[in-house]
Amino acid sequence: MKTNYAKITIIAFILAVAVSGAIWIFMKTSEDDWGGEKARYEVLVSVRDEMSPDPEEDRRSSMKKGYVIGVYDEGQKWSDTERISFLILKMELTQEQKEKLTRPIEKESEREKSAEEKEREGEEDMKEMETISIREYKIDLEKIGFEDPNSLLKGQPFEREVFGWEVVEKTE
Repeated sequence: MKTNYAKITIIAFILAVAVSGAIWIFMKTSEDDWGGEKARYEVLVSVRDEMSPDPEEDRRSSMKKGYVIGVYDEGQKWSDTERISFLILKMELTQEQKEKLTRPIEKESEREKSAEEKEREGEEDMKEMETISIREYKIDLEKIGFEDPNSLLKGQPFEREVFGWEVVEKTE
């Protein structure tokens, strides 16, 4: 009798651990990038390429098609100029994804900060960062079916749709 009780207790414990583990894995993998809770945002997207004659400066500071200008809380009040000049998308994103959309590509600068700069900024061994490209990620406009920037004159094409990270790609 004692043996059956011990077996049942061990089996119940193993099942409880397995179910708890399965629930934990499901909760973690159901959120993109293990990035936490999602919220809905409105994303302002460039639909035209800005150009600079200097190729390095162009890569470092020019907005290109699909680059995110900013990510705003849902319900943002947009000006008429913004509505006809940029694509506005509703997106469900984690906090980490939101931050990635406006993050530049940077590397440590070859230039060391001067003693005066270090003193002024309160830093001792911090290297200066240099922007390589204005954005690390962009919206894949082809994937969402957006082609003609002039179509914005007729209104925003995706007002009723909500996109996720699946429409985002790394820049080149």
